[in-house]
Amino acid sequence: MNRHIFPFVLFFLVILFGVSETLSQTSSSAKKSKLEKQQQQKTNEKTVSITGNSKELVIIMGFPDRDTSYPVIKSNDKFPPLGAFPDGTLLSDYMASHGGSIAIDKWYKPALNHFYSSHSGGKYNVEFDFIKAPSGRMYLTKDSLSKWIGKGSNSGNDVIWNNWHQMVSQVAEKVYNDNKNAFSEVKAIHFVFSGMNKNEFNTQHGGTVEWDTEIKGSSGKTYYKGPVSIQREVNAIAHERMHIIGRLAGAPKGFNGFPDRGFDVISGEDHTNLLYGYDMMYHNAAIVSEHSLYGYPPIISHDLIFLGWIKPEEILTVTKKNFKSYIGKVKLADVNYPLSEKQLKQGYKRILKVMIKENYSDNLDEYFLVEFHNATEFDKNFSNYDEFPLFGYNKGILIWHIKEKTKLINTFADNIIDLLTAVPYNGYYGSPIPNDNYPRDYKRPKMWNGNFSGEYDYLDDGKMENRGGAWVFTYLPDGGRSNWEITTKGLDWTWYPQDKKRFPRLLSLRSDFFSELQVKGHIKDKLTDATHPSSCSWGGEYGSGRTEKSEKTHIAITSIRHEKDYMTANVYFNYWEGEVEDKAEMDGNVIIGNDLKVPLGATLTVKKAAKFKFLNKSKIFVEGNFVSEGKNIPKKNIVFRKSRTTEKSSF
Repeated sequence: MNRHIFPFVLFFLVILFGVSETLSQTSSSAKKSKLEKQQQQKTNEKTVSITGNSKELVIIMGFPDRDTSYPVIKSNDKFPPLGAFPDGTLLSDYMASHGGSIAIDKWYKPALNHFYSSHSGGKYNVEFDFIKAPSGRMYLTKDSLSKWIGKGSNSGNDVIWNNWHQMVSQVAEKVYNDNKNAFSEVKAIHFVFSGMNKNEFNTQHGGTVEWDTEIKGSSGKTYYKGPVSIQREVNAIAHERMHIIGRLAGAPKGFNGFPDRGFDVISGEDHTNLLYGYDMMYHNAAIVSEHSLYGYPPIISHDLIFLGWIKPEEILTVTKKNFKSYIGKVKLADVNYPLSEKQLKQGYKRILKVMIKENYSDNLDEYFLVEFHNATEFDKNFSNYDEFPLFGYNKGILIWHIKEKTKLINTFADNIIDLLTAVPYNGYYGSPIPNDNYPRDYKRPKMWNGNFSGEYDYLDDGKMENRGGAWVFTYLPDGGRSNWEITTKGLDWTWYPQDKKRFPRLLSLRSDFFSELQVKGHIKDKLTDATHPSSCSWGGEYGSGRTEKSEKTHIAITSIRHEKDYMTANVYFNYWEGEVEDKAEMDGNVIIGNDLKVPLGATLTVKKAAKFKFLNKSKIFVEGNFVSEGKNIPKKNIVFRKSRTTEKSSF
């Protein structure tokens, strides 16, 4: 893919590494209720436990015939540096008052050190040591870059990629000669080839990782043996390291790390299904918010749960069997912070996990993850150029739709991870705001790209295709704007489409979040079968030849709102509203949440054992066929319309 990397753009190559599952069963206290035991057992099924401390080296290296000074981040009017310090000071403002630059280690060392301790709640801490030569400059290879190029095709293309092992060995020998203990107790080394253009590094990729690399000196002495990453930019380290986090931490049962996600990496079903700004593992060249903490997006909750950084007792799992027990009792604290014992006793949780299909295949599940984001830590990436001046950071409830497709052990697959943005951008607006005149596909059919999803959240998604060797957008995402769209003034962006005024809009929007608050005159405080996006299950797989449609789950997550220091929601199963499609059957304890319509051509059959509860003064309006096998129907709530209605009922 033809990508350009600029400072603070997270650019990552496509490397799909095996990821995994281990079974971690936590014993329940005898004092816990049977319901709590069942819930915790379900939550604990597929996790690893990544804990401890790690010492790792970052060696920024160069060549004697190139600039040998230790790199700094410089001001750039076209591409101003993106990111902020923990106190909110913008990097660009700091640099403006400090001579227009900052040493690269002064920015990235605290960034990388904080990234893992913050996400893990202190369970897993990595100390990154940035190594410099005694002169304060970069460590350099013995041979010049020109000599390395001369050993190959003389074009210079891929010279780093093809010779990196010998290059880092020359540098490691110098490091060892300066400090015999430099590699002691080091668990990983991250080599950064500073100042290299894309083709010199690699024509396809911006970095890679190697599991077991032995680095020797010219005498044959081994200085280091273990994981190594190589990249062009320091900012790629946090992402690349997530590919090998399991291997680095000694996780059990073969968990190595997480795979890439992005426009050109699909998980087997449908299009790429999340916005960049929410996931560290998104690997395409992408832009962070100007106000993001250290210029990084967060690790998503799906991954935090798997790593054991969100504990089982911090997750409330709601099922069809137990949902009534939690109506009016859900307390979601800020997902970014571990809960105290006091909070746990008071009923606070970090995640609400709503089960759609349990064990649908080989112990794999489908579910929603509901979580409260309060603009803390790396959630500070949740903002955009247009909305931040008036509203600040975006906050509220995010809902992820997860369909497990792998047990994450030594595979090259990933789970289906779909961010259900509360208002699929353009869902209420009619055109992007501000409008860039790019022809988007707002009338995309329900069945597109081989997926019968029946969803409308695709308006926040993107899709790229390889056309003649060049990756191009066929569907451009509608996220928030970056300030780079303003500062470049349409002169320096080379993504397709060729008009350089077009930017992929990938940042967070206020309308991505569910809450009781008004956004552009609309309130989105629920997810049901009748909303867009909806609570429907996933349908057929892309390219598999399967044709099953997505199903209405009749799951509702409603009354999403703020309450003091937490957010809450109610979860219902067998919940109906909106419109019956084709043929449908009601059975068991049925909840009519809002008016339900049976249109012409549709048939609603009420089974004999069905019992009803009508909320919000709702009714069932029948224009099609209504078949009742029992006598538990409250007639006052059934309204037959038009003479063409066929009433096949027993009352």
